[in-house]
Amino acid sequence: MKNADFLVYLITKRGVTTSFARDSKGWVQTAPSGIKRRCTAEQVLNHLLPALVLGDSVLTTKVGLKRGRRFNARLERLRRQT
Repeated sequence: MKNADFLVYLITKRGVTTSFARDSKGWVQTAPSGIKRRCTAEQVLNHLLPALVLGDSVLTTKVGLKRGRRFNARLERLRRQT
């Protein structure tokens, strides 16, 4: 699996969600308002690490899998290998 296969969600106590995804050009942050911004891997970590350190008290971190034909084929190959 690769970084491009995942979606990272940061969810505040009030339910506001910001997501991060990787595409062919780099990382993309999607704000709660729907605005998409390019960001570096360091910027993603700057958002993600405090959420991991603080725990569930302030932010919740979730990671999901992207869906699509290429991804599903890759996932099936990985499942067969294990």
